[in-house]
Amino acid sequence: MDVVMVDTNLGAGLTSDRFKIAGDFLAHLNFLNVLKGTDLSQVDAVVDFGGNPHNAYIRLQSFYGAALLPFLVVVFVSLVQLLVDKKYLLASVLFLYLFRAYFDIFYLFNLFDFLVFPLVFHWYFRRYLNQYRNSGDALLRS
Repeated sequence: MDVVMVDTNLGAGLTSDRFKIAGDFLAHLNFLNVLKGTDLSQVDAVVDFGGNPHNAYIRLQSFYGAALLPFLVVVFVSLVQLLVDKKYLLASVLFLYLFRAYFDIFYLFNLFDFLVFPLVFHWYFRRYLNQYRNSGDALLRS
């Protein structure tokens, strides 16, 4: 067990640099910053890491402010709908993607969006998928 604690970052527990950045970011939030987005150049912990917040949610909030909330609602609705539709593997992939976004900035409106957008908008496109599936079944029966 000592090898795991010494040779990995697990020994640091919750006192990692990412948690320091998140704490400093939260300390800089006020009503106006929540609405319009937080200027990351004013967050000392982010500046110390070359302007990289190491968190896609912090980055998104700084860019979009409160406009981020509808996106988060859509993501939550899609995750719930995937579970209701018993698409557990897809729900797991979406959950893992969102979890990973907490630890890096190149998720969410960046490089890997094309991977997750079909899952994020599942709640909307599922009716078309069901329609397509049903029309395919009708063709097979005829």
